[in-house]
Amino acid sequence: MGKRLAVLVGCNYPSTQFRLRGCINDVVDMRQLLLERFGFDDSDVKILIDEPVPAAYSNFTTVIPTGANIKAELNWMVNQAEVGDVLFFYFSGHGTVLASLDPGHAYMEHEAIVPCDLNLITDMDLRQLISRLPKGAHFTILSVPVTVISTPTRGFTEVTGHEGILLSGCQENEISADVVGFDGKAYGAFTNALQQVLLAENRNGKISNRQLVEAVRKALKTDGFQQHACLYSSEGNADAGFLAAVTGAWVPTRESEAVKN
Repeated sequence: MGKRLAVLVGCNYPSTQFRLRGCINDVVDMRQLLLERFGFDDSDVKILIDEPVPAAYSNFTTVIPTGANIKAELNWMVNQAEVGDVLFFYFSGHGTVLASLDPGHAYMEHEAIVPCDLNLITDMDLRQLISRLPKGAHFTILSVPVTVISTPTRGFTEVTGHEGILLSGCQENEISADVVGFDGKAYGAFTNALQQVLLAENRNGKISNRQLVEAVRKALKTDGFQQHACLYSSEGNADAGFLAAVTGAWVPTRESEAVKN
Protein backbone atom coordinates (compact mmCIF):
# COMPACT_ATOMS: atom_id res chain seq x y z
CA MET A 1 0.00 0.00 0.00
CA GLY A 2 1.38 3.43 -0.95
CA LYS A 3 1.77 6.46 1.25
CA ARG A 4 -1.22 8.62 2.13
CA LEU A 5 -0.22 12.29 2.46
CA ALA A 6 -2.38 15.33 3.15
CA VAL A 7 -2.13 19.11 3.41
CA LEU A 8 -5.12 20.75 5.11
CA VAL A 9 -5.51 24.53 5.00
CA GLY A 10 -8.05 26.70 6.81
CA CYS A 11 -8.07 30.51 6.62
CA ASN A 12 -10.43 32.53 8.82
CA TYR A 13 -8.60 35.83 8.13
CA PRO A 14 -8.94 37.17 11.71
CA SER A 15 -8.90 40.95 12.25
CA THR A 16 -9.57 41.64 8.57
CA GLN A 17 -12.58 42.69 6.52
CA PHE A 18 -12.57 39.21 4.98
CA ARG A 19 -13.24 37.47 8.33
CA LEU A 20 -14.67 33.95 8.24
CA ARG A 21 -15.67 31.70 11.15
CA GLY A 22 -15.79 28.04 10.22
CA CYS A 23 -12.65 27.24 8.26
CA ILE A 24 -10.47 26.21 11.20
CA ASN A 25 -13.19 23.94 12.56
CA ASP A 26 -13.50 22.36 9.11
CA VAL A 27 -9.78 21.55 9.07
CA VAL A 28 -9.90 20.02 12.55
CA ASP A 29 -12.86 17.84 11.55
CA MET A 30 -11.27 16.86 8.22
CA ARG A 31 -8.05 15.81 9.98
CA GLN A 32 -10.02 13.57 12.33
CA LEU A 33 -11.87 12.05 9.39
CA LEU A 34 -8.64 11.26 7.53
CA LEU A 35 -7.09 9.59 10.58
CA GLU A 36 -10.12 7.55 11.62
CA ARG A 37 -11.88 6.81 8.33
CA PHE A 38 -9.15 6.76 5.69
CA GLY A 39 -6.09 5.43 7.50
CA PHE A 40 -3.82 8.48 7.23
CA ASP A 41 -0.95 8.66 9.71
CA ASP A 42 -0.89 11.75 11.93
CA SER A 43 2.68 12.59 10.89
CA ASP A 44 1.65 12.62 7.23
CA VAL A 45 -1.14 15.18 7.66
CA LYS A 46 0.12 18.79 7.60
CA ILE A 47 -2.12 21.47 9.14
CA LEU A 48 -2.01 25.15 8.16
CA ILE A 49 -4.39 27.51 10.01
CA ASP A 50 -4.40 31.21 10.91
CA GLU A 51 -6.06 30.98 14.34
CA PRO A 52 -5.50 28.73 17.35
CA VAL A 53 -7.48 25.50 17.41
CA PRO A 54 -9.78 24.68 20.34
CA ALA A 55 -7.89 23.49 23.42
CA ALA A 56 -9.18 19.94 22.99
CA TYR A 57 -7.32 19.72 19.66
CA SER A 58 -4.09 21.47 20.60
CA ASN A 59 -2.00 18.27 20.43
CA PHE A 60 -0.87 18.70 16.83
CA THR A 61 1.58 21.08 15.16
CA THR A 62 0.26 23.86 12.93
CA VAL A 63 1.81 26.27 10.43
CA ILE A 64 0.59 29.73 9.39
CA PRO A 65 -1.10 29.41 5.95
CA THR A 66 0.84 32.02 4.01
CA GLY A 67 1.17 31.50 0.28
CA ALA A 68 4.81 30.48 0.68
CA ASN A 69 4.04 28.00 3.47
CA ILE A 70 1.18 26.37 1.57
CA LYS A 71 3.40 25.94 -1.50
CA ALA A 72 6.17 24.50 0.68
CA GLU A 73 3.87 21.87 2.16
CA LEU A 74 2.45 20.98 -1.26
CA ASN A 75 6.01 20.55 -2.50
CA TRP A 76 6.67 18.31 0.52
CA MET A 77 3.93 16.00 -0.74
CA VAL A 78 4.86 16.02 -4.41
CA ASN A 79 8.60 15.65 -3.84
CA GLN A 80 8.15 12.30 -2.10
CA ALA A 81 5.27 10.98 -4.21
CA GLU A 82 5.67 7.51 -5.70
CA VAL A 83 3.52 5.13 -7.71
CA GLY A 84 0.45 4.13 -5.69
CA ASP A 85 0.56 7.09 -3.31
CA VAL A 86 -2.60 9.06 -2.50
CA LEU A 87 -2.16 12.82 -2.05
CA PHE A 88 -4.91 15.06 -0.68
CA PHE A 89 -5.06 18.87 -0.60
CA TYR A 90 -7.91 20.50 1.29
CA PHE A 91 -8.49 24.26 1.30
CA SER A 92 -11.21 26.14 3.16
CA GLY A 93 -11.19 29.89 2.80
CA HIS A 94 -11.68 32.62 0.23
CA GLY A 95 -11.28 32.21 -3.50
CA THR A 96 -11.08 34.67 -6.36
CA VAL A 97 -10.61 34.98 -10.13
CA LEU A 98 -7.88 36.98 -11.84
CA ALA A 99 -7.69 38.29 -15.38
CA SER A 100 -4.88 36.73 -17.41
CA LEU A 101 -1.71 38.84 -17.71
CA ASP A 102 -0.85 37.13 -20.99
CA PRO A 103 -1.47 39.69 -23.80
CA GLY A 104 -2.31 36.86 -26.18
CA HIS A 105 -5.00 35.49 -23.84
CA ALA A 106 -6.53 38.61 -22.33
CA TYR A 107 -9.96 36.94 -22.32
CA MET A 108 -8.80 34.18 -19.99
CA GLU A 109 -9.18 34.09 -16.22
CA HIS A 110 -7.15 32.29 -13.59
CA GLU A 111 -8.77 30.92 -10.48
CA ALA A 112 -6.98 31.32 -7.16
CA ILE A 113 -7.23 30.46 -3.50
CA VAL A 114 -6.45 33.20 -1.00
CA PRO A 115 -3.88 32.42 1.75
CA CYS A 116 -3.93 34.46 4.94
CA ASP A 117 -1.28 36.88 3.62
CA LEU A 118 -3.22 37.32 0.34
CA ASN A 119 -0.27 35.87 -1.62
CA LEU A 120 -2.52 34.07 -4.10
CA ILE A 121 -2.07 30.51 -5.30
CA THR A 122 -3.49 30.13 -8.79
CA ASP A 123 -4.69 27.21 -10.87
CA MET A 124 -1.44 27.56 -12.85
CA ASP A 125 0.60 27.10 -9.67
CA LEU A 126 -1.26 23.89 -8.91
CA ARG A 127 -1.07 22.69 -12.51
CA GLN A 128 2.72 23.07 -12.47
CA LEU A 129 2.93 21.25 -9.15
CA ILE A 130 0.77 18.32 -10.24
CA SER A 131 2.64 17.98 -13.53
CA ARG A 132 5.65 16.80 -11.49
CA LEU A 133 3.79 13.80 -10.06
CA PRO A 134 4.98 10.37 -11.18
CA LYS A 135 2.50 8.38 -13.22
CA GLY A 136 0.35 6.36 -10.83
CA ALA A 137 0.44 8.85 -7.95
CA HIS A 138 -3.05 10.22 -7.33
CA PHE A 139 -3.87 13.77 -6.28
CA THR A 140 -7.30 14.80 -4.93
CA ILE A 141 -8.13 18.46 -4.33
CA LEU A 142 -11.09 19.44 -2.19
CA SER A 143 -11.58 23.17 -2.69
CA VAL A 144 -14.08 25.06 -0.57
CA PRO A 145 -14.34 28.73 -1.63
CA VAL A 146 -16.48 29.70 1.37
CA THR A 147 -17.07 33.23 0.14
CA VAL A 148 -15.40 35.24 -2.57
CA ILE A 149 -13.15 38.28 -2.86
CA SER A 150 -14.02 40.42 -5.90
CA THR A 151 -15.48 37.77 -8.24
CA PRO A 152 -16.78 34.21 -7.95
CA THR A 153 -14.24 31.41 -8.04
CA ARG A 154 -14.83 28.30 -10.10
CA GLY A 155 -12.84 25.89 -8.00
CA PHE A 156 -9.75 25.11 -10.16
CA THR A 157 -11.73 23.40 -12.92
CA GLU A 158 -8.74 23.49 -15.25
CA VAL A 159 -6.13 22.01 -12.90
CA THR A 160 -4.74 18.88 -14.50
CA GLY A 161 -2.24 16.09 -13.92
CA HIS A 162 -1.70 12.38 -14.27
CA GLU A 163 -4.48 11.48 -11.85
CA GLY A 164 -6.32 14.71 -11.03
CA ILE A 165 -9.56 14.66 -9.06
CA LEU A 166 -11.28 17.85 -7.94
CA LEU A 167 -14.25 18.18 -5.61
CA SER A 168 -15.55 21.74 -5.37
CA GLY A 169 -18.02 23.14 -2.88
CA CYS A 170 -20.05 25.04 -5.46
CA GLN A 171 -20.54 25.89 -9.11
CA GLU A 172 -18.76 28.81 -10.73
CA ASN A 173 -21.63 31.27 -10.16
CA GLU A 174 -22.16 30.28 -6.50
CA ILE A 175 -20.43 30.51 -3.12
CA SER A 176 -20.07 27.93 -0.37
CA ALA A 177 -21.87 28.96 2.80
CA ASP A 178 -20.06 29.64 6.08
CA VAL A 179 -22.66 29.03 8.80
CA VAL A 180 -23.13 28.65 12.56
CA GLY A 181 -24.99 25.63 13.92
CA PHE A 182 -27.48 25.48 16.78
CA ASP A 183 -24.60 24.51 19.07
CA GLY A 184 -22.75 27.71 18.22
CA LYS A 185 -20.06 25.95 16.19
CA ALA A 186 -19.13 27.61 12.89
CA TYR A 187 -18.52 25.38 9.86
CA GLY A 188 -18.59 25.28 6.08
CA ALA A 189 -21.83 23.83 4.72
CA PHE A 190 -20.09 21.76 2.02
CA THR A 191 -17.43 20.30 4.31
CA ASN A 192 -20.01 19.48 6.96
CA ALA A 193 -22.26 17.72 4.43
CA LEU A 194 -19.32 15.78 3.00
CA GLN A 195 -18.18 14.64 6.42
CA GLN A 196 -21.68 13.54 7.41
CA VAL A 197 -22.05 11.51 4.22
CA LEU A 198 -18.68 9.81 4.75
CA LEU A 199 -19.36 9.06 8.41
CA ALA A 200 -22.69 7.50 7.47
CA GLU A 201 -20.92 4.99 5.22
CA ASN A 202 -19.88 1.61 6.51
CA ARG A 203 -16.38 1.92 7.97
CA ASN A 204 -15.04 -0.77 5.65
CA GLY A 205 -17.15 0.21 2.67
CA LYS A 206 -16.22 2.46 -0.20
CA ILE A 207 -18.01 5.38 -1.76
CA SER A 208 -17.03 6.59 -5.21
CA ASN A 209 -16.21 10.21 -5.96
CA ARG A 210 -19.37 10.43 -8.06
CA GLN A 211 -21.57 8.90 -5.34
CA LEU A 212 -20.03 11.18 -2.73
CA VAL A 213 -20.73 14.39 -4.65
CA GLU A 214 -24.27 13.30 -5.51
CA ALA A 215 -24.96 12.48 -1.85
CA VAL A 216 -23.46 15.78 -0.70
CA ARG A 217 -25.68 17.66 -3.15
CA LYS A 218 -28.75 15.96 -1.70
CA ALA A 219 -27.63 16.74 1.85
CA LEU A 220 -27.06 20.41 1.03
CA LYS A 221 -30.47 20.67 -0.62
CA THR A 222 -32.14 19.00 2.37
CA ASP A 223 -30.50 21.54 4.68
CA GLY A 224 -31.72 24.43 2.54
CA PHE A 225 -28.44 25.49 0.90
CA GLN A 226 -28.47 26.71 -2.70
CA GLN A 227 -24.93 25.67 -3.64
CA HIS A 228 -24.20 22.63 -5.82
CA ALA A 229 -21.09 20.52 -5.15
CA CYS A 230 -19.15 19.55 -8.29
CA LEU A 231 -16.78 16.80 -9.37
CA TYR A 232 -14.18 17.22 -12.12
CA SER A 233 -12.30 14.09 -13.22
CA SER A 234 -12.10 11.37 -15.83
CA GLU A 235 -15.00 8.91 -15.96
CA GLY A 236 -12.78 6.22 -14.47
CA ASN A 237 -11.75 8.37 -11.55
CA ALA A 238 -15.33 9.50 -10.99
CA ASP A 239 -16.34 5.92 -10.27
CA ALA A 240 -13.25 5.13 -8.17
CA GLY A 241 -13.38 5.22 -4.40
CA PHE A 242 -12.85 8.57 -2.68
CA LEU A 243 -9.19 8.84 -1.62
CA ALA A 244 -8.43 5.46 -3.18
CA ALA A 245 -5.83 4.51 -5.78
CA VAL A 246 -7.43 5.10 -9.18
CA THR A 247 -6.66 4.78 -12.87
CA GLY A 248 -7.26 6.87 -15.97
CA ALA A 249 -5.70 10.25 -16.66
CA TRP A 250 -7.84 13.38 -16.28
CA VAL A 251 -8.47 15.28 -19.50
CA PRO A 252 -9.21 18.86 -18.36
CA THR A 253 -12.18 19.69 -20.59
CA ARG A 254 -15.84 20.35 -20.01
CA GLU A 255 -16.51 16.75 -21.05
CA SER A 256 -14.53 15.54 -18.03
CA GLU A 257 -16.86 17.20 -15.54
CA ALA A 258 -18.51 14.08 -14.20
CA VAL A 259 -21.02 15.73 -11.87
CA LYS A 260 -21.77 19.32 -12.77
CA ASN A 261 -25.38 20.13 -13.56
